Amino acid sequence: MAYALLYENYAAEIFTFINGRVQQKQDAEDLTDEVFVRAWKALSNYKDEGKPFSSFLYRIARNLIVANYRKEDQWQVRSIDTTSLMAAVDKGPAELHAEEVLQEELHIAISKLKPDHRDIIVLRFIEGMSISEIAEYTGRSAGTLRVINHRALKALRTIIDEMDIS
Repeated sequence: MAYALLYENYAAEIFTFINGRVQQKQDAEDLTDEVFVRAWKALSNYKDEGKPFSSFLYRIARNLIVANYRKEDQWQVRSIDTTSLMAAVDKGPAELHAEEVLQEELHIAISKLKPDHRDIIVLRFIEGMSISEIAEYTGRSAGTLRVINHRALKALRTIIDEMDIS
């Protein structure tokens, strides 16, 4: 009964989160189910630290997504706000390529980042989360995440320069 309520309250939210990061809807469904299986198994070890319960589920989902991509050696994101991402990477880019070409090049550039950097780029610029929201979601400090964000943007700028994206 409690498991059904847990699933009912959070499944759609977790599915949406996962579906935006995997290529196949079936994979998203499978990973969503696995999140709840793992959450149920870990529930006895769960400690309420004043964070929303959903952050516990998101952490499990994120770990499963990362494991899935490492296994498949791929990274897929569905949609990138290229303007805000490029503005963050390079203040005031002179000219953007056509949206489709730029988006594909950014997918490739993001896929070259190490997982921590890739995660923060996706959460900040694709999911639109603030540093404090990411801190709550990941259980890391906001200060640590600001450093990772800075390093991720610097690494992405280097990759973009090497790929000659502008």
